[in-house]
Amino acid sequence: MKKIYSVGLAALALAMILGLGLQDSFARNHGGFRDIPLDSAQTEELRQMHRAIGDKYRELADLFAQKSVDADKAKALQKDLQDLRDKIGAFWLDAALAYKQANPEWQPRFGGGMGPGHGPGLRDGGPDLDKGPVDE
Repeated sequence: MKKIYSVGLAALALAMILGLGLQDSFARNHGGFRDIPLDSAQTEELRQMHRAIGDKYRELADLFAQKSVDADKAKALQKDLQDLRDKIGAFWLDAALAYKQANPEWQPRFGGGMGPGHGPGLRDGGPDLDKGPVDE
């Protein structure tokens, strides 16, 4: 159990360090194209690409779980991950262009954010702005 936990932590830390994030889930926004209907063949193709990304992440985590890391293999896995992400981006762009051609009035939904209350702001322990400056 301890080994699995440490491998998971290593994978998460590596993803954060490399800026990979854990954003490549199937339900991701994909640049505002989430409302494009996909047929079953397209859906399966996209799922396979996402599974391949997951497999590469696991390979990278296993690589970093070892005492000695093969730098060339890690770099090759990083390149493979980037290539897969590029393929997914191209897939969504192609789907959006085809959908736009068939539906000229369609506009992708970019932005939107997470809604109110999720932006930067005061946290517990910050000054109370309604009371003005704090006197010492």
